[in-house]
Amino acid sequence: MRFWEIASPPAKAVVQPNRSVVATRRFLKDLKPFLGNPEVIKTLRDFLAFRKTAKPTEQFGKKDAPFTNDKMRGFWHLHIVFGTIILIYQVTPAEVRLIAIINHKLLDVKNKNFPNWLESLTTEDFQPFDIDEISGHEEPEGLSQDQKQAVRDELYSMASNTEERQMLDFALKRQNITGLMPNFRFATDDDKLDPNVLLAAFGNQDSFFKLVSDALQNTRMREQRRLLDRSRPRHRLI
Repeated sequence: MRFWEIASPPAKAVVQPNRSVVATRRFLKDLKPFLGNPEVIKTLRDFLAFRKTAKPTEQFGKKDAPFTNDKMRGFWHLHIVFGTIILIYQVTPAEVRLIAIINHKLLDVKNKNFPNWLESLTTEDFQPFDIDEISGHEEPEGLSQDQKQAVRDELYSMASNTEERQMLDFALKRQNITGLMPNFRFATDDDKLDPNVLLAAFGNQDSFFKLVSDALQNTRMREQRRLLDRSRPRHRLI
Protein backbone atom coordinates (compact mmCIF):
# COMPACT_ATOMS: atom_id res chain seq x y z
CA MET A 1 0.00 0.00 0.00
CA ARG A 2 1.33 3.45 -0.89
CA PHE A 3 2.10 5.93 1.87
CA TRP A 4 -0.23 8.47 0.26
CA GLU A 5 -3.15 6.07 0.54
CA ILE A 6 -2.75 5.77 4.30
CA ALA A 7 -1.63 9.34 4.97
CA SER A 8 -5.02 10.48 6.28
CA PRO A 9 -6.49 8.14 8.91
CA PRO A 10 -10.26 7.52 8.86
CA ALA A 11 -12.26 10.18 10.65
CA LYS A 12 -13.43 7.69 13.27
CA ALA A 13 -9.99 6.22 13.96
CA VAL A 14 -9.18 5.81 17.64
CA VAL A 15 -6.32 8.07 18.70
CA GLN A 16 -3.62 5.99 20.35
CA PRO A 17 -1.62 7.60 23.18
CA ASN A 18 2.16 7.54 23.08
CA ARG A 19 2.63 7.53 19.34
CA SER A 20 6.00 6.33 18.15
CA VAL A 21 8.18 8.77 16.20
CA VAL A 22 9.62 7.89 12.81
CA ALA A 23 11.59 9.91 10.27
CA THR A 24 12.73 9.82 6.67
CA ARG A 25 16.40 9.79 5.70
CA ARG A 26 15.83 13.19 4.17
CA PHE A 27 14.60 14.57 7.51
CA LEU A 28 17.70 13.24 9.28
CA LYS A 29 19.89 14.95 6.67
CA ASP A 30 17.87 18.19 6.89
CA LEU A 31 18.18 18.21 10.68
CA LYS A 32 21.98 17.91 10.84
CA PRO A 33 22.78 21.64 10.32
CA PHE A 34 20.52 22.50 13.27
CA LEU A 35 21.81 19.99 15.83
CA GLY A 36 23.96 22.72 17.37
CA ASN A 37 21.02 25.14 17.64
CA PRO A 38 19.48 24.69 21.12
CA GLU A 39 16.34 26.64 20.26
CA VAL A 40 15.52 24.45 17.26
CA ILE A 41 16.17 21.24 19.21
CA LYS A 42 14.15 22.47 22.21
CA THR A 43 11.20 23.38 19.98
CA LEU A 44 11.39 20.04 18.20
CA ARG A 45 11.58 18.12 21.50
CA ASP A 46 8.59 20.00 22.94
CA PHE A 47 6.68 19.47 19.70
CA LEU A 48 7.27 15.71 19.76
CA ALA A 49 6.24 15.44 23.41
CA PHE A 50 3.00 17.20 22.48
CA ARG A 51 2.32 15.24 19.30
CA LYS A 52 2.79 11.83 20.94
CA THR A 53 -0.46 12.22 22.85
CA ALA A 54 -2.39 15.15 21.32
CA LYS A 55 -5.40 14.73 19.07
CA PRO A 56 -4.40 14.66 15.38
CA THR A 57 -6.34 17.89 14.75
CA GLU A 58 -4.88 19.74 17.74
CA GLN A 59 -2.34 22.45 16.92
CA PHE A 60 1.05 22.99 18.56
CA GLY A 61 0.63 26.75 18.69
CA LYS A 62 -0.31 29.23 15.96
CA LYS A 63 2.56 28.29 13.62
CA ASP A 64 1.39 24.69 13.32
CA ALA A 65 -1.24 23.93 10.69
CA PRO A 66 -2.40 21.35 8.14
CA PHE A 67 -2.02 21.95 4.41
CA THR A 68 -5.30 22.68 2.67
CA ASN A 69 -4.31 22.34 -0.99
CA ASP A 70 -5.12 19.05 -2.71
CA LYS A 71 -1.54 18.02 -3.43
CA MET A 72 -0.43 18.22 0.20
CA ARG A 73 -3.67 17.51 1.99
CA GLY A 74 -3.10 15.14 4.92
CA PHE A 75 0.28 16.68 5.80
CA TRP A 76 1.09 19.35 8.37
CA HIS A 77 3.77 22.02 8.66
CA LEU A 78 5.31 23.69 11.71
CA HIS A 79 7.30 26.93 11.47
CA ILE A 80 10.16 26.30 13.89
CA VAL A 81 11.64 29.58 12.63
CA PHE A 82 9.09 31.42 10.55
CA GLY A 83 9.66 31.03 6.83
CA THR A 84 13.15 29.56 7.07
CA ILE A 85 12.93 26.38 9.18
CA ILE A 86 9.67 24.58 8.42
CA LEU A 87 9.02 21.04 9.60
CA ILE A 88 6.88 18.92 7.29
CA TYR A 89 5.23 16.05 9.13
CA GLN A 90 2.18 13.82 9.34
CA VAL A 91 0.25 12.25 12.20
CA THR A 92 -1.50 8.88 12.24
CA PRO A 93 -3.18 7.16 15.19
CA ALA A 94 0.06 5.27 15.88
CA GLU A 95 2.90 7.47 14.57
CA VAL A 96 4.36 10.95 14.27
CA ARG A 97 6.10 10.97 10.89
CA LEU A 98 8.88 13.52 10.43
CA ILE A 99 9.33 14.04 6.72
CA ALA A 100 11.51 17.05 5.91
CA ILE A 101 12.78 20.44 7.03
CA ILE A 102 12.36 23.03 4.29
CA ASN A 103 12.11 26.77 3.69
CA HIS A 104 9.20 28.71 2.21
CA LYS A 105 10.50 28.48 -1.38
CA LEU A 106 9.68 24.78 -1.53
CA LEU A 107 6.08 25.60 -0.65
CA ASP A 108 5.61 27.72 -3.76
CA VAL A 109 2.50 26.52 -5.60
CA LYS A 110 4.55 26.36 -8.81
CA ASN A 111 6.92 23.84 -7.25
CA LYS A 112 5.62 20.39 -8.21
CA ASN A 113 8.67 18.34 -7.21
CA PHE A 114 8.19 18.45 -3.45
CA PRO A 115 4.47 17.49 -3.44
CA ASN A 116 5.25 14.72 -5.93
CA TRP A 117 7.99 13.42 -3.63
CA LEU A 118 5.56 13.42 -0.69
CA GLU A 119 3.10 11.44 -2.76
CA SER A 120 5.74 8.83 -3.56
CA LEU A 121 6.57 8.00 0.09
CA THR A 122 5.78 4.58 1.53
CA THR A 123 6.03 3.25 5.08
CA GLU A 124 9.38 1.70 4.14
CA ASP A 125 10.88 5.19 3.81
CA PHE A 126 10.68 5.74 7.59
CA GLN A 127 12.86 4.62 10.47
CA PRO A 128 12.57 5.05 14.28
CA PHE A 129 13.67 8.46 15.56
CA ASP A 130 14.86 9.48 19.04
CA ILE A 131 15.48 13.21 19.51
CA ASP A 132 17.65 12.69 22.60
CA GLU A 133 19.83 10.12 20.89
CA ILE A 134 20.33 12.35 17.85
CA SER A 135 21.05 15.57 19.76
CA GLY A 136 23.03 14.13 22.69
CA HIS A 137 20.57 15.69 25.09
CA GLU A 138 21.73 16.89 28.50
CA GLU A 139 19.50 18.78 30.89
CA PRO A 140 20.90 22.32 31.14
CA GLU A 141 21.57 23.76 34.59
CA GLY A 142 19.64 26.76 35.86
CA LEU A 143 21.01 30.23 36.60
CA SER A 144 22.59 31.16 39.91
CA GLN A 145 21.37 34.21 41.84
CA ASP A 146 24.47 36.11 40.74
CA GLN A 147 23.76 35.29 37.08
CA LYS A 148 20.13 36.38 37.43
CA GLN A 149 21.29 39.69 38.89
CA ALA A 150 23.77 40.03 36.04
CA VAL A 151 20.90 39.63 33.57
CA ARG A 152 18.87 42.33 35.38
CA ASP A 153 21.86 44.67 35.37
CA GLU A 154 22.41 43.99 31.66
CA LEU A 155 18.79 44.86 30.89
CA TYR A 156 19.19 48.29 32.49
CA SER A 157 22.56 48.80 30.84
CA MET A 158 21.02 48.03 27.43
CA ALA A 159 18.03 50.27 28.15
CA SER A 160 20.47 53.16 28.76
CA ASN A 161 22.17 52.69 25.39
CA THR A 162 20.31 54.11 22.38
CA GLU A 163 21.19 51.29 19.96
CA GLU A 164 20.69 48.48 22.46
CA ARG A 165 17.43 50.04 23.64
CA GLN A 166 16.09 49.53 20.13
CA MET A 167 17.07 45.86 20.42
CA LEU A 168 15.05 45.59 23.65
CA ASP A 169 12.06 47.33 22.05
CA PHE A 170 12.23 44.94 19.09
CA ALA A 171 12.52 41.87 21.33
CA LEU A 172 9.59 43.05 23.45
CA LYS A 173 7.45 43.64 20.39
CA ARG A 174 8.30 40.25 18.87
CA GLN A 175 8.35 38.41 22.24
CA ASN A 176 11.62 36.83 21.13
CA ILE A 177 14.95 37.03 22.98
CA THR A 178 17.15 35.43 20.30
CA GLY A 179 18.81 38.73 19.37
CA LEU A 180 19.55 39.51 23.03
CA MET A 181 21.27 36.24 23.88
CA PRO A 182 24.84 37.40 23.05
CA ASN A 183 24.47 40.13 25.68
CA PHE A 184 23.08 37.75 28.30
CA ARG A 185 25.70 35.09 27.58
CA PHE A 186 28.44 37.67 28.06
CA ALA A 187 26.82 39.07 31.23
CA THR A 188 26.43 35.62 32.82
CA ASP A 189 29.80 34.37 31.58
CA ASP A 190 28.03 31.39 30.00
CA ASP A 191 28.58 31.16 26.24
CA LYS A 192 26.17 28.21 25.99
CA LEU A 193 23.28 29.78 27.91
CA ASP A 194 20.01 28.35 26.56
CA PRO A 195 17.20 30.92 26.00
CA ASN A 196 14.71 28.54 27.60
CA VAL A 197 16.90 28.20 30.70
CA LEU A 198 17.05 31.98 30.90
CA LEU A 199 13.27 32.36 30.64
CA ALA A 200 12.68 29.57 33.16
CA ALA A 201 15.03 31.26 35.65
CA PHE A 202 12.64 34.22 35.79
CA GLY A 203 9.46 32.13 35.87
CA ASN A 204 8.34 32.12 32.24
CA GLN A 205 8.40 34.21 29.07
CA ASP A 206 5.73 36.65 30.30
CA SER A 207 7.52 37.39 33.57
CA PHE A 208 10.85 37.87 31.79
CA PHE A 209 9.40 40.32 29.29
CA LYS A 210 7.81 42.16 32.22
CA LEU A 211 11.41 42.74 33.40
CA VAL A 212 12.33 44.01 29.94
CA SER A 213 9.35 46.36 29.91
CA ASP A 214 10.14 47.64 33.41
CA ALA A 215 13.79 48.29 32.50
CA LEU A 216 12.76 50.32 29.44
CA GLN A 217 10.04 52.25 31.26
CA ASN A 218 12.12 53.02 34.36
CA THR A 219 15.10 54.13 32.28
CA ARG A 220 12.96 56.45 30.14
CA MET A 221 11.32 57.96 33.23
CA ARG A 222 14.73 58.56 34.80
CA GLU A 223 15.95 60.28 31.63
CA GLN A 224 12.83 62.46 31.51
CA ARG A 225 13.38 63.56 35.11
CA ARG A 226 16.96 64.50 34.26
CA LEU A 227 15.78 66.61 31.31
CA LEU A 228 13.22 68.37 33.52
CA ASP A 229 15.85 69.11 36.13
CA ARG A 230 18.14 70.61 33.50
CA SER A 231 15.36 72.78 32.03
CA ARG A 232 14.37 74.34 35.36
CA PRO A 233 15.83 77.81 35.98
CA ARG A 234 18.48 77.89 38.68
CA HIS A 235 18.34 80.83 41.11
CA ARG A 236 21.54 82.01 42.65
CA LEU A 237 21.53 82.48 46.38
CA ILE A 238 22.02 86.04 47.54
